[in-house]
Amino acid sequence: MKFNFFGLFFFLLVLYGCGLKSDATQGEVLPEIAFSSNEVSTLVLPVSIDLRAIERKVNAIVPWEFKNPEWPGFMPAACNEPKIKYALKRDSLHFKVEGNTLYFDVYLKYGIEGEMCPACWGESCASPMVPFSCGVGKESPRVMHWVGKIIWTIGGNLQLKTKSESLQLTPMSPCEFTWFKLDFTRLVVNQMQGAIQSSFAQVDQALSKRNLQQDIAPLLQQMYSGFPIQDQGVLSISPKKLAIWNLKSNQGRLEGTLGVETELKLLDKSPEGNGSSVPSFSHQPLPDKKSVIRFQLDYSMEAIQRICKQHLIGRKWPIGEQAEEYLWIHDCTIQGKPNGLLQVELIADIHTKQLNRKKVKVNFSARPVLERNGMAIRLSDPVVDFSAKNQLLEWGFKWESWKSRFQDENIFLLSLVPALDKAKMSINDKFQKETWKDITVNGSLDELRISKLYCTENNIQLTVEATGQWALIWNKSF
Repeated sequence: MKFNFFGLFFFLLVLYGCGLKSDATQGEVLPEIAFSSNEVSTLVLPVSIDLRAIERKVNAIVPWEFKNPEWPGFMPAACNEPKIKYALKRDSLHFKVEGNTLYFDVYLKYGIEGEMCPACWGESCASPMVPFSCGVGKESPRVMHWVGKIIWTIGGNLQLKTKSESLQLTPMSPCEFTWFKLDFTRLVVNQMQGAIQSSFAQVDQALSKRNLQQDIAPLLQQMYSGFPIQDQGVLSISPKKLAIWNLKSNQGRLEGTLGVETELKLLDKSPEGNGSSVPSFSHQPLPDKKSVIRFQLDYSMEAIQRICKQHLIGRKWPIGEQAEEYLWIHDCTIQGKPNGLLQVELIADIHTKQLNRKKVKVNFSARPVLERNGMAIRLSDPVVDFSAKNQLLEWGFKWESWKSRFQDENIFLLSLVPALDKAKMSINDKFQKETWKDITVNGSLDELRISKLYCTENNIQLTVEATGQWALIWNKSF
């Protein structure tokens, strides 16, 4: 199969980057995209291929006509046995798919000609030979029903391997010569079994020369060299595993599920060398049931600080039961700490019934955590600097009460929904139906969410999982 399904990776990241770029014009902060070698992305694609293309390929290899090796002469036989020759023609093979086995049944038309000695003297014939025929000349050809199968797999080096087997040959209209008291059809069936098995051995040998590694090597090199992502670098793709399962035939098409596990790397420039190793192959389903593309967004502390300023400054934040009890934030500063915490400094006005203070400096630490199923980040469990807390308590500020409202009112909750929704919309608009040459991709992205969060002194790293369902339809003809 020569189709660039890995272009899906490339285009998804391009669109995602473009979606973020459009937000930048409105003052939103852009993260850096990165990929961790510990994270494996997966494509799980229902695949539909025209089964007739495969049938044409196999029909071109399997002989259309079978004859006895001595044709047009007779097969050798003892004096008291018939000497015969046969010619048999098959119809086109049509397949039924069950897993990695192609079953077929086909009707064969055949005719028999021969001669037999009615009286032998030792190994010499003592009388003229008696000719006979069946299914030739003015007689209608006789018919056999042939059932067989071809089992295929792909080896570790992407070498195609097949094992072809004839299951049954059933005469539908046998040749009967009662005066010879011999079943000539059975003679032909026995000879045909050997001829078919010999032909199948040639078919398996021909198919074994098919090495898919040669077909996909240019594509693997192209993916390894990478695709440019605007203002981000080069996306290098290294597939590690290919899998095909749930194979079946349906209304003239071969349907199944294609799975690809791959590592993604975002580099400053294209890597050098001949690319990654050949991916392994399996008929077992992959762990991910949907397509999941995992990549990392790195927010620097400067970016986090800009986000918090956009989110916090210039708004009233309720801190009591009454409308006049609120916090008005003028400025905020954020720094990373070695233990995965953030150190936050606020300059704020505090208004309560007992307290009215301007530009109070409050320092506290908090832990960034994922909430709302990976769609938001919260600064959780704030711990206020001891001296600042004492000062607030002296002023009559009920810190523990406000700490509870800190969690309830979503003051330090950064929603990721707008950016993720815009990226998802852009991707789905493009991939609702996309065609490259002989490949049509249908489907949509179901969800973009954050699956992991890791905070360092310099940045916050978010692992993004993009899940969706796409179907791949291959319309290429041989």
